[in-house]
Amino acid sequence: MCVVQSRCDDDDTGCQKKCRDKCCKKSDKSKSSSSEFSEFCDTEGEVRCRQICYDAQNCSRDDKECRAECRNKCCDEDNDNLEKDSGKDGRNEPAPTPRPTSSSETLCNGITRKQRASVVFMRLSLITDVENIYSDGKIDMETPQGQAYKWILSDDDRVLCPLDTTLEQRYVLAVLYYSTNGDKWTDNDKWLSESSECSWIGVGCNFRGEIDTIELQGFNLDGELPSELQALKLDILGLEDNKLSGRLLETFNDGLVRLRLSNNRLTGEVPSTLPLSLVALYLASNELKGTLDGVIGSLPNMRQIQLQDNKFTGRIPDSLREMKNLRIARFEDNRIEGSMPPEVCDVKSSNSGLAVLSVDCEAVDCDCCIPECTE
Repeated sequence: MCVVQSRCDDDDTGCQKKCRDKCCKKSDKSKSSSSEFSEFCDTEGEVRCRQICYDAQNCSRDDKECRAECRNKCCDEDNDNLEKDSGKDGRNEPAPTPRPTSSSETLCNGITRKQRASVVFMRLSLITDVENIYSDGKIDMETPQGQAYKWILSDDDRVLCPLDTTLEQRYVLAVLYYSTNGDKWTDNDKWLSESSECSWIGVGCNFRGEIDTIELQGFNLDGELPSELQALKLDILGLEDNKLSGRLLETFNDGLVRLRLSNNRLTGEVPSTLPLSLVALYLASNELKGTLDGVIGSLPNMRQIQLQDNKFTGRIPDSLREMKNLRIARFEDNRIEGSMPPEVCDVKSSNSGLAVLSVDCEAVDCDCCIPECTE
């Protein structure tokens, strides 16, 4: 307790010695350890917890505040502090005790459940809004994030250790499950099971075990897309033919190649911050609005863009001509008007691969559309 309250750093031997002289029993003074961290807490588990916390938080040896927070969270003698300051940032958030009757049980090479919860929280706070996890100092079981966090801590039989490389992606999938009423999907085989998340239906991983594909089209997903999805390194996100509502995410991960969200209930405007890596964008049959200027101009690598059956307004932007590899472009059943820019038609004449360029012919004058606009 003394070294925690005195904020003794690892190399502050003078501060450590004062605490030992003040607090340690005579029998303890004869003990020695080869670990430079052994002075701070009494148990090997607490020492290991601190080391894990330092790594998770990227604490440098000079960052006394960061290292002190890790000591506060890992030393059992000071665990009362874990229930305080729930409204602050990740370093000051309370660590829950999902199984209080077994809080002294050790796991993950010797750390306790409380220590595990503290470091898990620190890692997840980097990809999620902590205010969605806690409310009034307790896990908020009314939010998908709170439910997913509780599942990771106490209900997931896989019992991931704090530095497991799959922790974040497993949490993100759990948030997606709770955000879209996963218990009511038409098929949720292996979801929230002990199995590797790479084996859950609709999920694909690369050779490194990183999730790169989510394809759950027609699974009856009902809810909003969670912002945590941007933490994944996805190549493909395919969630067509569901009941997704709310707005599109402001950002998706760089490297996303195909985004397929047609036939849902999405609203609002399409952000201009979609990743440049996109080659296929399927947003047909939603309730999206706004103009196409920001969308078209920001996606030079696009091959297939399907925006039909929405509420888009304005004109077809000149920047459409920059999509040199375009194969399919569908804009019909919107509120777009005016004329197809002649520069786009020039590109179309030189782009033999452009198979579909469709608009509402009664509202848009187009001499180069496929199928043709006829009077």
